[in-house]
Parts: sequence; structure tokens; C-alpha cells
Amino acid sequence: MLPICEPYGIIPVHNLFQSTSGTTHSVVYTFPSPLKLSPVVVKCESYLGKFMNQKAKMLTRIFSIALSLVFGISSIAKFSGMELLHQPFREMCLSTWYVYFIAVLEMTMAIGILIKNVASMSAVGMNVIFAGMSFYFYYYQTPLYLIPTGILALMAITVAYFTHDDCVTVQGMPEKQ
Repeated sequence: MLPICEPYGIIPVHNLFQSTSGTTHSVVYTFPSPLKLSPVVVKCESYLGKFMNQKAKMLTRIFSIALSLVFGISSIAKFSGMELLHQPFREMCLSTWYVYFIAVLEMTMAIGILIKNVASMSAVGMNVIFAGMSFYFYYYQTPLYLIPTGILALMAITVAYFTHDDCVTVQGMPEKQ
């Protein structure tokens, strides 16, 4: 029996969506109407959860592909010696090997974000790179360049949030759901 808040017949929201077995299933609750006309039926169906889950998966996949393209192209450009991408490292008095080190990290993360079990870790790593880019843009360039960097960082945070359950951890592989 669900607790009903007297006198209005309102069931607290956290009780409506509570799952006892950890799985999604349809549940129907009835409770008295505030107008005393007829019982109000509330159907907590897993459709909404599935719909939001599908949207989150689609959004995560789109963001993952976009971030992978950005990092992959940037990494290839750094490997090919594009002067425009080597210049920021020289301005900050960093050596040439650091450019190639960042390029290797970017390529690793570009591939990793497309793999389900390491996507979250790759997205967090991308945010570390974005923090370095933000530092450079703030102190050496126009701060307006922080806007696209911030958008890409939010995309990476979104990917990290929605894929953190699938991530490989110290305990091993994630459980099948």
C-alpha cells in the first residue's frame, strides 16, 4: 500500500517511480481524486524511461562521433606538422615532443570515445585537454575562443555522464543489465 498524503489524496512522486526489483515494468496506482469524483489512475510505464534512454543513447552517440572527429582531425594535423597547431605550444615555451605527445593522447581519446567500455574515461581525458586549451585561449588569445571549447567540453561531460555505468573499473567489467 502506497502512503497517501491526507486530505488531498496525493502520492509522493518518489513512491510512484520506485522500483522494487531494479527492472523497468508497468505499474498502475489508484488513489482518491481531490474533487472526490472518481479514483485517479496513474500509470507509471517504462515507456518514458525507454524513450529518455533512447534519446540519451542517440545524443551520446552523436556527441561521441563529433568529439572523435574533432580530436582525430586535430591529432592528424599535429602529426603532419601543421604550423597553426604547433604555434600555441611554442608560445607557451613547450618543446616539440609535447605537441606529439598531445597528438598521441588526442588520437587515443578519439578512438576510445567510440568504444563503449572506455568512452567515459576518454571523455574525462578530453576535458583535461579542453582545460589546457582554455588556459591557452584565456591567457594568450581572445577569450571568445573559449565558447567553442566550452561547448565541446559540455559535450564531453555529457558523454562521460551517460556512459559512466558502462566503464571498465578496477573491479572489472561492468555488469550486464
